[in-house]
Amino acid sequence: MSINTTQDNRLNRVSKTAKLTHTRYGSTYELMDVDILWIEGDNFALSGFEQNKNEAGEVVDYAQSWLCLLGVGRRLKTESELYEEQHARRNKKPAPEPFLDWAAASAKVRGG
Repeated sequence: MSINTTQDNRLNRVSKTAKLTHTRYGSTYELMDVDILWIEGDNFALSGFEQNKNEAGEVVDYAQSWLCLLGVGRRLKTESELYEEQHARRNKKPAPEPFLDWAAASAKVRGG
């Protein structure tokens, strides 16, 4: 993926364009007039529009948002996985307080 500043003659101004190329199949997708909606950790979201020609040959803009995940081999968690994690966090018992042997601690302080 790359994001570059380009001159858009249809908009008659400079705008940002994101290009995503699928390395295995060679497909390229372009998102025009890109805005970064948010960035959090290794994830970010872009918004903009894709341009396609309709049957009459006219250029038609389609509003799009892309969710981008950095890293190889990552996948989104399913609803059930998210539920199980949340359920496990809620039901997690607090860690027991460490046992303190007062006799051994006071003997250690006294040098014994």
